[in-house]
Amino acid sequence: MSKRKQRSESAEASSQTRTDGVARSPPAKKARQTRSMGYIAVLMVVLTEKKVPTIIELSSEDDGSPERGTASAESDLEEENGPVESPEEELERLKKSWDVPVYALYSVSLPLHKPKRPYHVFTCKKCSHKIDRYLDTQDKNSTGNLHKHAKKCFSEPVLAEILAAKTLEGAKQAVKSYLEDGKITVFFERKDKSKVTYSHRTHTRSETRIEIVRWVAESLRPLNIVNDRGFRSLMLTGRPGYQLPSASTVSRDVKEVFRRTRRRIAEFFKVGKYTFYSKLLFTTDAWTSPNHCAYVAFSVHLEKDGKPMSMLLDFVELAVNSQSHSGVNLAAAFAEVVHEFGIDEKMLAVTCDNASNNDTMIDTLELDVPSFGGQKMRTRCFDHIAHLVAKSVTRLFDQKEAGGKEGIGSELHSDMDREELVARLQLYRESGGDGDDDEDGLLDELSTLSEEERAEVLENIRPVRTVLAKLRKIAFKTVNSTTLLLPAWRKTVSDLKLPEKLIPRDVRTRWNSTYEMLDVAVQYRKAVDVFCADKENKLRQYELTEQEWTIATQLRQALRVFKDATLFFSRSTPSLASVIPAMEHMSRTLDSYIQDEEHYEHSIRAALSLAKKTLVKYYNLTDSADTYRIAMVLHPRYKTAYFKKLNWTRLWIESARKLVRNEYDQVYAKLPLPADLDKKLAGQNDGADKEDSVKHGPAGTGGYKELQQDDENMFDRIPDLFQTNTRHGTNDELDIYLKAEPEDVTDPFSWWYARRHAFPRLSRMALDYLTIPATSVDVERVFSRGRLLLPHVRNRLGSQTTRALLCLGAWSDRGFINQWDLTEVAKLPEVSGDSEEGDSSCQWDTIIDVVQAEA
Repeated sequence: MSKRKQRSESAEASSQTRTDGVARSPPAKKARQTRSMGYIAVLMVVLTEKKVPTIIELSSEDDGSPERGTASAESDLEEENGPVESPEEELERLKKSWDVPVYALYSVSLPLHKPKRPYHVFTCKKCSHKIDRYLDTQDKNSTGNLHKHAKKCFSEPVLAEILAAKTLEGAKQAVKSYLEDGKITVFFERKDKSKVTYSHRTHTRSETRIEIVRWVAESLRPLNIVNDRGFRSLMLTGRPGYQLPSASTVSRDVKEVFRRTRRRIAEFFKVGKYTFYSKLLFTTDAWTSPNHCAYVAFSVHLEKDGKPMSMLLDFVELAVNSQSHSGVNLAAAFAEVVHEFGIDEKMLAVTCDNASNNDTMIDTLELDVPSFGGQKMRTRCFDHIAHLVAKSVTRLFDQKEAGGKEGIGSELHSDMDREELVARLQLYRESGGDGDDDEDGLLDELSTLSEEERAEVLENIRPVRTVLAKLRKIAFKTVNSTTLLLPAWRKTVSDLKLPEKLIPRDVRTRWNSTYEMLDVAVQYRKAVDVFCADKENKLRQYELTEQEWTIATQLRQALRVFKDATLFFSRSTPSLASVIPAMEHMSRTLDSYIQDEEHYEHSIRAALSLAKKTLVKYYNLTDSADTYRIAMVLHPRYKTAYFKKLNWTRLWIESARKLVRNEYDQVYAKLPLPADLDKKLAGQNDGADKEDSVKHGPAGTGGYKELQQDDENMFDRIPDLFQTNTRHGTNDELDIYLKAEPEDVTDPFSWWYARRHAFPRLSRMALDYLTIPATSVDVERVFSRGRLLLPHVRNRLGSQTTRALLCLGAWSDRGFINQWDLTEVAKLPEVSGDSEEGDSSCQWDTIIDVVQAEA
């Protein structure tokens, strides 16, 4: 042995003694090295994952039992960091942090055998392709491979829809919908108004075009706002290279997104036709815009997942002529819209006001759309009926005596017409341009009276007209004297410690403005008395006597029933089944006022008698439509018990039952069952096959787990429990329903939707009829937005652009605009120019069959 080798061995032994305190033999050295390697390997995982996910296997040529060192190391770490996670626990923990929508496309599991390297298996829900993602690499959280396969397996439009979801849960619902019926209908629902967060990254050029399209449609902004100096300053300051599209580009983009979205909505209704034959309900109304264009709007209503849903369907310009809003023109436009959307066979009922041109429209539409039932399926807007009944009261007090004089004293008569005109203009501006009450359909009872009878009526109503004239004078003079009376009124109100409020001056064409004037005046009676008593205000001639205040209070109370009815039916889209009970209540209320000679003046009772005749006219018209009675019978609270309670004739009640029976037998009794329910009911007579499918499941499904999707109770899906009709000894759903006692139900939609398995066909009929809107409020709101879009300073906006902006704004609010469509439109080349109209071909809005991207 050489001296150098001896010195090396001696130094090694000495170093080993210094390090460990004891001299170690070579086997001990190998064991120490193996254990150290175990510590290092486990610590590396700890530093990466913060916890030890699983046992790390090591391979060593020097030791046949490498796992002892690893287990020992983990045991030591367990004492310091707590229990070591099992692979299952680790997977569940990691799932909680996976919030990227792409994870919705895969199911994840552990490998079937114990691997040499830890990894997770991601299985595509569509094609079952498996992707392994290892946990011991630096990119272990990468979703690159998941996205790469998704682009191959799913079409671009479908993938874009799924990845556009804001939450993982939303993406899962979209994937579920797509895998079940091939459509992502989850995106055709109103999005929740959650808190908005903003990115620190500047929009790309395409993203800017997308956001501008949404902005101008939702907020009704001018298309050439991109040229506005202030807007450009806000957008370009600090980033002068930021690209803004031209006004012509924005115009083209808006119309192109409109066209694409319109096609998708048509496809949505087409799909609905084959799911379970749900019917569609419509509301419509005509409008003349401030720039003198004649339009008609159509909104559609349907039931979606047990809830009523409504949206603007189309906004169409009519031919410019003296008969633009004629019934024939309206019917032609209506028929063209339902034909373009391909929903001719799904048209159930139409709600519109009582204008005479709508009578013609309904009759003509019955000929143009064979599936539509005409007047039997026409619903009259309840709010319009309430307006006509209330107008019967207030119009009587606006009548002039012979010679055109007011007949209430020269001091009150002076300048009344001028003040009326000014008040109407002020109200027009304040209300955003809402028009006067539509009096088409209003009964004129005075015209049937002789001259002597008419003179007697006008004499009797003189006290009421005097009260209204005095209040109108006080209101008008106060609001138009900004330096004298208006400050004096505010001081009077402040001194009496009342909330500051002005008495609104009513106009004769708006009955609700008369109610609001009376309501404020009565509430502020003390302030009005003090204000008029002050000599400096020069209003002493308009002071109200005690008797006149009594008349004002009585008239206010008489009009309140119409105000409350209008507000009740304008809160949302009320059920048609609410109309007859509401009319009954109005009738009883009017009768009580008319008969109350002690508390109501003769003139007010006479006016209410005229209003009662108008109400009776439209109440009787409900008998000419089948929709009202069918909706009442199918409401679980009413059925036929409501009619019996009101002592309606037995013959009338039997006719209502017969209507429901005929409609059910002819239209709904033979409908095919929904696919999911049909399979379950068919399984009752095929126990062996059913058992096998439950145990094993068809290829590519989750087997028995599919019967317990979401939070649904498994007992809700047992076919034997669906067939509750056997206890009645009949299989007829309608007989079963009518034999049961009425229930105290406030939400008939939820009630029927929860029982759709017990009554698969009758529930479809009930939801269709209960979804019929009782008013045309939804479509009238479109006109309010139209007045904002078309102010007098913007009267050159074309009809195509007006249509596209109003429809897109409504569709965006309902979540119908497809992100993929926006992205594709933003890829189109830009258009030069600053025109809001841009270029549009004659076929720009044509609906064509949507190519199934996923085919």
